[in-house]
Amino acid sequence: MSTSETSSLLEAVNKLRSSIGKVPARTRPLSYLERILNFLLGILETSAFQTQPTPLQRILSLQLEKLRPYNQGSRSSLQQAVFLGPWLDVERGLSVLLRQSSQTIRTILAKNRLHNRQIERNRNNSGVPSLVYDYCQRFEIAQKDDYLKLVQCDQRSRILITFHFGDFIYGPNSLLRLDRPSRQKFVLSKNRISDACFQNLCNGFGRAAPDRSSELLYAETSSSDLSKLLRRDNATLLLFCDMPAEFNETVVVNFLGREARFSIGPALLAITNNVPLLPIINFFDGKANCLRLGSQLEPAMHCSESLRAAAQRMTRNAVSLFEEYFQLYPEQWRFTGLLSNYFSDPG
Repeated sequence: MSTSETSSLLEAVNKLRSSIGKVPARTRPLSYLERILNFLLGILETSAFQTQPTPLQRILSLQLEKLRPYNQGSRSSLQQAVFLGPWLDVERGLSVLLRQSSQTIRTILAKNRLHNRQIERNRNNSGVPSLVYDYCQRFEIAQKDDYLKLVQCDQRSRILITFHFGDFIYGPNSLLRLDRPSRQKFVLSKNRISDACFQNLCNGFGRAAPDRSSELLYAETSSSDLSKLLRRDNATLLLFCDMPAEFNETVVVNFLGREARFSIGPALLAITNNVPLLPIINFFDGKANCLRLGSQLEPAMHCSESLRAAAQRMTRNAVSLFEEYFQLYPEQWRFTGLLSNYFSDPG
């Protein structure tokens, strides 16, 4: 998009903002306004795996997304909670939890919706092979040498515990490709990965890319199935620790100075199968997609420590890595709009 085109669009955005502000909220034609916003955002959005938008395009997209009117209905599904919005009650709740003004929270949530949609475009659309390859090869792993040394010296099965943060789809695979080719790699997912995503993985990582045999579905995989895979040795299992409470057994840990609930399953699985747990997190630092490793956690229980207490300690350690980056880039967590739910006792 040329400078003159973006300038014209910026002028149109400002006029749209001004006109919306003059219309009482209850009388705004929401569906019509949504169509206008979606059309303008579609002009600005980059295709899957294309270069990052220019600073002006980012500003325009954000200003448009912030114009999106509040939803009046309830969030009846996880997909709606992640991709639709905004909701006034969500903004108010986050304002209290993050100790930020309503305007700041509205900006964070607008950035979050833009981020989530870009992740989905990269996941569900087949990219140009050369662009996909360039994108996947550019992930920066500052501790790459440490990981290579770890997998060389410690060939036990291992659980990688991560979060839906940054590019949580292609990022972990940039790390898994560093494992030995003979090592088995598995990912536990709520939903089946699309054919387009697998094709992108193949184009991005070549022979090191995972295939369908690496995919495990929540609904079809039991804890005993996972234990069998880990006890074979020479296997790496990627698990997410941050699904909402209704999908997992959770445990209370400290997060943002409050008691929050995160999945205890990965830590329990590590301890009961005597395999280490390695926390990782993906994030975009404004210039590049990055991946950071936490410290590998051994499955040993401390003196007089119960199984659940040990799992809680390991989970707390992993969540502390996530907390560090959430405070820096709250818009990059898939579930930022659901943050309030993590502080609610489900039972």
